[in-house]
Amino acid sequence: MGNKIPVPDDRLQKTIDMLKLSKKEINKFWRIFQKYDRDHGGTIDVEEFYRLIEEERTVFGDSLFELVDIDCSGTLDFSEFVQTIATYALFARVDILKFCFFVFDKDKNGYIDSDELHALVEMLHGNNPTSNCRTALANFDTNSDGKIDFEEFQAMNVRFPQLLHPAFRMQQNMMINTLGEQWWNGKKLMLQEERNADNALEERLRLKELQRQHRNQQRQVRHKMGFFGYYFCFFKRGKVLAQIAAEEAIRAEKREKKRQQKEKQKLQQKNRKDLENLFKDDLNADDANAEKQARKEEKHKKKKKKKHGEAALKEKKEVLRERRQKREGEKYKAAGNGKSKEDREERRNRRKERNEEHDDDL
Repeated sequence: MGNKIPVPDDRLQKTIDMLKLSKKEINKFWRIFQKYDRDHGGTIDVEEFYRLIEEERTVFGDSLFELVDIDCSGTLDFSEFVQTIATYALFARVDILKFCFFVFDKDKNGYIDSDELHALVEMLHGNNPTSNCRTALANFDTNSDGKIDFEEFQAMNVRFPQLLHPAFRMQQNMMINTLGEQWWNGKKLMLQEERNADNALEERLRLKELQRQHRNQQRQVRHKMGFFGYYFCFFKRGKVLAQIAAEEAIRAEKREKKRQQKEKQKLQQKNRKDLENLFKDDLNADDANAEKQARKEEKHKKKKKKKHGEAALKEKKEVLRERRQKREGEKYKAAGNGKSKEDREERRNRRKERNEEHDDDL
């Protein structure tokens, strides 16, 4: 691929926009990618990926690899590489716990049973689980139902932090070996501040909408009660407001019924139109079949007529041939006194012999 950074595709562009990556940071990602792309094939395979995160190969790491390897090629191109690093490095602790829970909840029923938990510990720690892990396995089920939900999974991580430590260590190695742990923590903080700002904006908009609705309600109450009633019979405001709310509910119900009726009419019109189109299609199909049948019958008639015409022509030719032969026979008969051609030839030969004999006598 050379030393030139590939043109960002949609996947890479989304990651760049999410992280607000500068050209310098993208260049650093590219240099890291080239460093671990030993064969310079433009992709990183599983073994090269594990060298980057400085971990032994496990099913957990393979699940992270397969999470982004959508085409199941067993390799990551530059876009998939950046997305993988960005996805896992930006995970909060609860996100890593959710990912672990998702990976080992094999039947995806929202629970991890004893076998799945043992498989999780074995895949994260290999054949050397710590005493902390063995204790966690012995006390994994806090409510004695034979399985762990996500809340129990979180509580178990608090009580036995070494159980899922390899998953957090993988994230730390990934951050250190790419743009640095400080950069990633700063990026997490920046994104969290943006999310908080978005949430605060949504909350302000929600409160503003509530205030608008309250002012509108008070305006309606004041209009219904009048100036005197609103200010001097303020104790009746609640009752009037309830009446207005009831009236508004009735109006809303009417609007909903009207909307449903319109939708029903639209649906009926659509069904009617579909039936008409279907009927037209059936008519067109029937017309096409009738036309096809008519052409077939016409062709058959022409063929039959042609066949009879050929037979009649053949018969006519046979009659003409017989008439010609008859005329020729009558002609020959008239020319040879009723004798046939062989008889005439024989008479000529006898006449010739007699003439020769007469010449000899002379």
